[in-house]
Amino acid sequence: MRLPGPKNPENWQNLHRVAKLGLARITELYLEGPALKKSSLIVAPTHAEARTIAAGVRAAMKKNGLLAKEDHVFSRLEGIDLTESQRRDPIGF
Repeated sequence: MRLPGPKNPENWQNLHRVAKLGLARITELYLEGPALKKSSLIVAPTHAEARTIAAGVRAAMKKNGLLAKEDHVFSRLEGIDLTESQRRDPIGF
């Protein structure tokens, strides 16, 4: 399935079809990509939907042996000298 692109307006209808596919089909399409030597990008309209899709894809990848069965938790340092809005500003980097 070819997904929407700015130069192909008829493909915008496909975006609506993908939204109706559901998590199982989205995951299936994503996992088919590497076998076809194609990369994929899944875009979700909300963070909650993105987390749901990511969890479904990760579970399927674990089941297929593409990811380790156990997750690893990593600590990260967070600067305390900047406010949250200053950290979001790219000028601070």
